[in-house]
Amino acid sequence: MKKEDMRKEAIVRLEALRVRKDIVDAFKDKGELRLSFVGTPLELTESQKDRVHKFEEKTECMVYHVIQDFTNLGEMLTFLYVSPDKEEWELDREDLKMGMPLAYVANLDDERFSEFGSVGVKVYLPGKSGLVRTA
Repeated sequence: MKKEDMRKEAIVRLEALRVRKDIVDAFKDKGELRLSFVGTPLELTESQKDRVHKFEEKTECMVYHVIQDFTNLGEMLTFLYVSPDKEEWELDREDLKMGMPLAYVANLDDERFSEFGSVGVKVYLPGKSGLVRTA
């Protein structure tokens, strides 16, 4: 799978989520990720960038947005990603429309609780903010 195809798909997904334009533009123009914390878009720290890079190297997926949460299970980084399996993209887009994108959730406090799956997300303020986890 070509990285350029995955990048284009990631942009489609970011736009479908209706996040703030600067989040989409940062990814589209510079390949830069943004992190949503309680709906507020932020730049990733070097440690967070390293975590994303390791995930992408290991899985060959492309992360297009990160959500940070603090829960009773620990600090979580949710990676919304595009898989290299293009045949799955149409179904992935349908899940995204329902607010349930594919994700990898990294538990930074206890790796045993890190896992792949679907998560609930919504834009905090459509067109004006980042994302929040709903499930």
